[in-house]
Amino acid sequence: MEFEIGKKYQIIKTGSSISWTETNCISEFKTITKQLYIGDIVEYKGRKDFPGCDVSYDIFEIDKAEGVFWPNQFGGAKEEYLKKIF
Repeated sequence: MEFEIGKKYQIIKTGSSISWTETNCISEFKTITKQLYIGDIVEYKGRKDFPGCDVSYDIFEIDKAEGVFWPNQFGGAKEEYLKKIF
C-alpha cells in the first residue's frame, strides 16, 4: 500500500504509536509518544527528513499532533497496522 498525503487511515492492529518532540522555545526538548488503539483514525502528512538520519520517516497526525509512526521499517510505517478509509 502506498500512503496518500491527506488521506485518513484506521489503526487495525495493537502495538503502534506516534512520537514527536516538543521544545517550548528553549534549548531543552522532550519526546512524546502517544499509544494508538484499534479504531483510532490518523491522517497521513507525508515523509520527513531528519538531520543526521539516513532515512526519511512517514509522518501521521492524530488530535492535532504530528509525529513518526512506529513501528516502521527503513522509515516506512508498517502497513499491516493501517487500513485506508475511503
